[in-house]
Amino acid sequence: MAVKDEGLRAVLQAHLPWHRARIKFLALLLITLIGERHVSFTRAASVLTSRSSLVNLRRIQRFFAHYSLNFDSVARLLVAISPIKPPYRLSLDRTHWKFAGVEFNILCLTIVADKVSLPVLWLEPILTLVVAPCLIKRAIQILRSERSYCSTTCVFLVVRGLTT
Repeated sequence: MAVKDEGLRAVLQAHLPWHRARIKFLALLLITLIGERHVSFTRAASVLTSRSSLVNLRRIQRFFAHYSLNFDSVARLLVAISPIKPPYRLSLDRTHWKFAGVEFNILCLTIVADKVSLPVLWLEPILTLVVAPCLIKRAIQILRSERSYCSTTCVFLVVRGLTT
């Protein structure tokens, strides 16, 4: 697996300010999830490494439980590796659904290309109209920092579902 994840590790290391061991694990996990075509941790644990499934599952759980992700860094990574070039069209979308009795209300800012959207920033808003301008401002800062020429390009905004 080391040969397969070497390129991914290099890209992750260039964009995420993490320890090398954490980068190596994330690359391995991403390749496993993509290879399995499923995001079940239990399923990924069964093929992650030659260790037992229980050991791998606990390793995955610890990764997500004990490490807080900086979503601005993740957004910068997504923009940097995206084939979408400026000018960017941004879409701000609020979605609300119930799953297993839990309500989810998520505000997501995406970069739109043709009929595909790349999620860049997201959060669970208390009041959508209050946090929307903050999310837009963060996105523009990230886009400008990743692409030096972005500051001169136009950004169009499509807002959907902002009713509360």
